Amino acid sequence: MVTDDQTLAREMLESYATTGFQATQLAEAIDIAERMQEKDATVYLTFTSNIISSGLRETVAYLIREGYVDVLITTSGSLTEDVIKTAKPFKMGNWDADEAALRERGINRLGNLFVPSDRYVWLEEYLYDFFDDFFAEEKIRTPTAFARELGETLDDEDSVLKQAADNGVPVYCPALTDAEVGNFIYYYRQGYDSEVGIETLTILTHLSRTGYLLTRPVLSPLEGSSRNTM
Repeated sequence: MVTDDQTLAREMLESYATTGFQATQLAEAIDIAERMQEKDATVYLTFTSNIISSGLRETVAYLIREGYVDVLITTSGSLTEDVIKTAKPFKMGNWDADEAALRERGINRLGNLFVPSDRYVWLEEYLYDFFDDFFAEEKIRTPTAFARELGETLDDEDSVLKQAADNGVPVYCPALTDAEVGNFIYYYRQGYDSEVGIETLTILTHLSRTGYLLTRPVLSPLEGSSRNTM
């Protein structure tokens, strides 16, 4: 049943199409998303780590939980910050903060967000325990397996990795060795097991083998039609 509030929300969003500036782009995005659902298109959600740094992390987790997303493609920083936020929040700061003063206090800055250094100390300890199990039987693993198995260890309903693992949504992270996650994998290999490694080229092979690149219809936002290629 459609409520009056839902009708008003729909009318407001539709009005964005003729509002101009970024509102019009939002209306176009809504239209594309609706046509994707009508065509049962494969929905790839791609984003960089700033989405997870901000309050949009919970929105991404919601989209996965409710079945709006088929595939995630993201960066190593997204994985890093998603795991940290399961245990320790970021803090609101400001754009004009004194970087040197923050450094003296052990605080890192992401735009107007502050991240105390103890978050990364905690992450290193958490990941080292995870690495022991993750590399126990196979020394060379993939970023997708890394994201899935790491998500399975998390206990936070707002975690993107947990929702992806729980709902069978693959996470592709070609640059897993970037950001703190990559640093800690490198340090772990240097200090504990020189045989471990991450194989990234299998991502394209896996995408092709599972059919994500070829078989399901993908909506072309330019033509408004479905097609069976990238």
